[in-house]
Amino acid sequence: KEFGKAQGLKGRTIGLVGVGQIGREMIQRLRGFDVKILAWSRSMTPEKAKTLGVEHCPDLLELARRSDAISIHVALTADTRGLVGAEFLAAMKPGAILINTARADVVDTEALIRAMDEKGLRAGLDVFPSEPTTGQAEYEHPLIKNPNCYGTHHIGASTDQAEYETGLEAVRVARAFLAKEQVPNCVNPA
Repeated sequence: KEFGKAQGLKGRTIGLVGVGQIGREMIQRLRGFDVKILAWSRSMTPEKAKTLGVEHCPDLLELARRSDAISIHVALTADTRGLVGAEFLAAMKPGAILINTARADVVDTEALIRAMDEKGLRAGLDVFPSEPTTGQAEYEHPLIKNPNCYGTHHIGASTDQAEYETGLEAVRVARAFLAKEQVPNCVNPA
């Protein structure tokens, strides 16, 4: 054939690691693709999974074994640093897809490179280890040279809609502050 061939998502199993606000938004977006959704989260319960219309997967390695594609949506904490490591990647199906738009350090990068080379895993990344802090910097890393790595340069939220919503949130925060109300997402209330 003279055209690319992709399997598509219909009938596939998608695993979500983290089901906070962004993970729940992913669930909504995935519904239209006729996929089975597995969900793992430290706070997930079977009841919450039922409410969300997903299958609760309490074992992270089971989620890795059963999923055709996995999307990561956890914050970077001491507990989640390296959460997706060699054991998790080894449990994934050969040729499966790992998507990380969360934080680079949630994934063990060296283990990911080995898994891409040895198992044909594919990675869709919006975050990278030791990313430059400006848009003008050079970036060299073995990860981006791997043909199974597909990347965007930390622009997952750079849309007109996201910028508009950010502006609305800034106005909401400023109004709350000026009205001496509880400021949302306040880091240092002192």
